[in-house]
Amino acid sequence: MKAQLRILVQDVSDVFRVIERQVTSIPSRENEANSGRKKARIAAGFLNT
Repeated sequence: MKAQLRILVQDVSDVFRVIERQVTSIPSRENEANSGRKKARIAAGFLNT
């Protein structure tokens, strides 16, 4: 179970890295705020499953 959780966490961090790369290509504070909310929602979704 712990190993699966560790893999899941790694996947989540990879997803965040991709999102951050996309966000940094759009220099806008509004987009940064929106992506922050999206990240929180994605993280909550992963934790709930």
